[in-house]
Amino acid sequence: MNSRKDISLIVDRSWQSHYEERYQHPIEEAEKVVIKDGKIAKIGKGLNKNEAHGEFIGLAKFTEAGTEILKSIYRIAKNLNSDKPFHEASIFKKAYLTDMIQELIDRGFDVHNVDIEGNWIEIDTHEDYQKALKIIN
Repeated sequence: MNSRKDISLIVDRSWQSHYEERYQHPIEEAEKVVIKDGKIAKIGKGLNKNEAHGEFIGLAKFTEAGTEILKSIYRIAKNLNSDKPFHEASIFKKAYLTDMIQELIDRGFDVHNVDIEGNWIEIDTHEDYQKALKIIN
């Protein structure tokens, strides 16, 4: 919340250990990020895990200006790509937030990382839920 940047994403730098013994949601499903010059340069599931610096955990902060940038570029991308492939998505309508973030990066907008080291859990599967129960009990 303290980030003063227009677009900030929470990135877990110790992300790979989160996928140990996680069989129903493998590491290939992670929304990996590559950081260059203090900013996110690439984001998506398709990135090589060995080149990734962290995982986007799904939390982001947009200032008012950042929100306007996102909305504006979203409208442009939707008009240009409505029935076409869009980054990692087969068509724009099936795109993830990370596809839109990569579009912002590709268009020259700065997307900053706010680093964390674990201490969170994602629940995508029953296996994840069972793991979470063990942690909180």
